[in-house]
Amino acid sequence: MIRLEPFWLCTNSLPVQDPFVAIREAAALGFHKIELSAIEGSMEQVRAEDICEVYTDRIRQALSDYGVSCYALSAHTDLSEEACFARFRKKVEFAGEIGAKRVHTRCGSVEKKKVILGNVRKALPLLEKYDLQLNLESYGDLVSEAKTAAVVIEEIDHPLVRYNYDAGNLYRFTDGKLAFAEDLPDGFDVLDCLHLKDVVKKRGYLYNVPVGTGDVGYEEIFAVLGERFDQIGAGIEVPLSFRVRMRDRKIQPVEADLGEAREAIQRSVDFLQRMRVIDVSSM
Repeated sequence: MIRLEPFWLCTNSLPVQDPFVAIREAAALGFHKIELSAIEGSMEQVRAEDICEVYTDRIRQALSDYGVSCYALSAHTDLSEEACFARFRKKVEFAGEIGAKRVHTRCGSVEKKKVILGNVRKALPLLEKYDLQLNLESYGDLVSEAKTAAVVIEEIDHPLVRYNYDAGNLYRFTDGKLAFAEDLPDGFDVLDCLHLKDVVKKRGYLYNVPVGTGDVGYEEIFAVLGERFDQIGAGIEVPLSFRVRMRDRKIQPVEADLGEAREAIQRSVDFLQRMRVIDVSSM
């Protein structure tokens, strides 16, 4: 059976905009590794406009105070838009300065592939400076299913650019018709880690739910991963603060509170323990 290591919490699972609160809450839940959320247009706990030397020092100090490391930064944006890319670069530098190992992002439309790949290559010197890996996430755009991801990442052909597989995203963009256990092997050569997101369909909407309680089917995903890997990095992502309208895939905000989020995260951890894919001491 596959082992999920390193293992972390994606802080967009916590319905708070303040990164200092997110760090505190993650520590209270027993996590020592997190993926801070800097997602444009969504849970942007870390905003490019706030980043400066003082802000970076404060985040670094908060991480130290709570005994937490920032393993990754979720910096989703449209890499084909120059203004977005400028903010993305600032977030990459921030990630490097606080000691993160990974930056995750969506890409942008297939029609803008040339611009996107050009901007990824422009970011390479910054990634190399911090020995920071960029993971392009499955998001129904230029990088989606494993086969499309492999083509794009092999074309970039750089060891610091890899693939983050988010089955919850793919369920959304393929209307639940993708067989993940059949899809995943096509991306094994470029795969770095997973976002563990689970979803259910209800009255025309997709809702994010605790991992293991939805329609994704993580038992099959873990089984097929175990055929190739002894271990792989993974982050729990349970963003209760939005739902997706199926007819146009638009995100809509949903009211969620911290108590509900804490319970959903704990239920996810409990499921992964039952599956014997995590060791809570590694959180």
